[in-house]
Amino acid sequence: MRNIKFAAVVILIFSIIFTFTWGCKETAVEKDLEMRWGIPQEFEAFEELERSPQGEEVELVSEDTMEVTWKTGESYILPLSATSDGELEGVRYYGHGIPASLQLEWLDPWEGEWYPLEEIPSDLIRADIREEAGTLSVFFGPPSGADFEEGMIRGIWFRVTPTREKEFNFFIYGYQEDKEMEDPSLITPVSNMLSLRGRVE
Repeated sequence: MRNIKFAAVVILIFSIIFTFTWGCKETAVEKDLEMRWGIPQEFEAFEELERSPQGEEVELVSEDTMEVTWKTGESYILPLSATSDGELEGVRYYGHGIPASLQLEWLDPWEGEWYPLEEIPSDLIRADIREEAGTLSVFFGPPSGADFEEGMIRGIWFRVTPTREKEFNFFIYGYQEDKEMEDPSLITPVSNMLSLRGRVE
């Protein structure tokens, strides 16, 4: 009888632990910011700009993952967007695993002017670019971060020019920090993670 009671207590404890752990996991994956490849039709500003990612071949494998084929020396528009489920302040974006052989430019949509990432005026965008082992990590966003209201959509346009043949897979997500550009290990994502799998011919 004592063994039965002990077993019941053990089962109850494990059930509580499992429920608590699973609840933590569920909470952990909830994101306040939804990022996607391309610009949705609901975004009414800058209608003259390209809304779909460009490439010789482009396939949206899932909501978060896209595959592209590019050619060396050609330029391609790579738009993406972020939509908030609530109010957020100080949002920036972090991209990692980006091949250094990709020349990256950002579009100021208000002026219609393209800037290489390393030449963007600091009063427009603060870009911290770090290179290691042939790949780039990029911390990117307005000087004080981007602010969102519930349902707000923000569009971002990049232009990519590959300089050599390569296969790659890089990632982008949003984060929210009060500090200066941080070590990636200290960043807490506030969005889903976008993945771009590509081949340069």
